[in-house]
Amino acid sequence: IVFGMHGPCLGIKGPTAMQRVVRDFAGMVVAINGESHGNILEDSHYRSAIANHQLFQMGGGSSVQDTPYSMPNIFYGTVVLFNFFPKSEYTKLLSLSSDSSLRPKWNGQRSKLIFFVSNCIPFRVKALTELSTVVEVETAGACTIPQARRISLASEFPTVKYHWHNPELFRHYKYCLVMENTNSSGYLTEKLIYALLAGCLPIYWGHPQVYDVIDSRSFLMYKSKETVDTLRYLESNASAYWEYVQHMPIVAHGNETLSSYFSLTQEFGNGALQQKLHERMGFLT
Repeated sequence: IVFGMHGPCLGIKGPTAMQRVVRDFAGMVVAINGESHGNILEDSHYRSAIANHQLFQMGGGSSVQDTPYSMPNIFYGTVVLFNFFPKSEYTKLLSLSSDSSLRPKWNGQRSKLIFFVSNCIPFRVKALTELSTVVEVETAGACTIPQARRISLASEFPTVKYHWHNPELFRHYKYCLVMENTNSSGYLTEKLIYALLAGCLPIYWGHPQVYDVIDSRSFLMYKSKETVDTLRYLESNASAYWEYVQHMPIVAHGNETLSSYFSLTQEFGNGALQQKLHERMGFLT
């Protein structure tokens, strides 16, 4: 059984849904969870399941990395792309890795920064406030600031209904602020990849492990004043922005990266990750 969840693995006031599934299901459980908090090995239900090769997790953060039950190199963002995008969109990464000129570009409509998040963590508010001193900001989610214009998706972008539609929204904007919920090893969600597939210049925050997957030249890692100064330079020089984004690849090391982190189908690295997943789950011997 494949079990998707979001949030803590360990229950505080009682068993979580994942704990109940592991406890009650006799077969193998593959958990897809981008935000596992707490040490899962402390829980007796999980410890027993892991020892019996019954439980594996895909897409977890630092609390599950380098443990017997983690699936190495399978990030939550990869799983999201694979599940929510048609095969043609997923395979775009293959073309973009070999020819950076194919990378989408901002369509020139809104010379602004878009921020689309509902989880209003203080460091996100701080970053958005700092960047708003340089560029006009628009927000679409519940998290916003007084300096920003709140857009109406229903009237301005009626086809944007779910998170996998974000590239359709982002392509209208010059910049996209995409920040993870936490700076945790092994935690790379779909946020940055959505922005890159859209063509805006992403301003990202997350764990430095991202550089193993995404080329450092394709986005700005948010570093407060340094990023504000870079943004100010790009805004003051009419050609600087286009020079900056013109020849940026997306994946860090071309086909090697695709094989290591995106090969859930045979089109990427002969399905290396797909085969590892099947082997781990006992489908191949």
